[in-house]
Amino acid sequence: MRKSIIHGLAALMLATATLAAPAVPSNGEDIVVRVQKSGGALGVYAELTVPTTPERAWEVLVDYDRMDEILSSVDDSWIVKQDGNQLEVVQSSHLRFGPFKVSLHNRRRVELVPQTEIRSHLIEGDLGASDFTTRLMSAGAQTRVTWRGRIVPGPLARLAVTVAGVEAELHQLCQDLRAEILRREARRMSPACRLARVCE
Repeated sequence: MRKSIIHGLAALMLATATLAAPAVPSNGEDIVVRVQKSGGALGVYAELTVPTTPERAWEVLVDYDRMDEILSSVDDSWIVKQDGNQLEVVQSSHLRFGPFKVSLHNRRRVELVPQTEIRSHLIEGDLGASDFTTRLMSAGAQTRVTWRGRIVPGPLARLAVTVAGVEAELHQLCQDLRAEILRREARRMSPACRLARVCE
């Protein structure tokens, strides 16, 4: 997740704002993003619908030790502490601001409700505050993933963490996640396909 503040922007889908602005779908309506500024904070909502099971989507969303391979805005990501479903995750990521690249570092406390919900809270980092909730819901043959949250940029991130910048990052984050989910789905299916000789 370029690699993302996520889950930091990834990592940014954070939990607290109720947004009144209408959602604008893109990419065949499988991705919806809306960002609203309120004072010095940004309220965020994003939604991704992907043809997979919640179990497969969950596997990708919590793969923090490989998040730098999944998200194009994440440069490094690893779990530094785990106690059951309680994690601490450290990530380095970057944002583009015109021709410039702003590097961001953060440590997050993550609480997992297996295959249903991920709650993330910024412990320390270059953002002033960042809290988000990620939810997974089965939607027939597809899974809908939603992120809600609130970001308060710190001094280093203030120029890059804008409404337009966060919207662009969230779109990219959703695209990166969708690509990885579908890649793993195809890998899971391929042995059976080869045996049945029905692969395209």
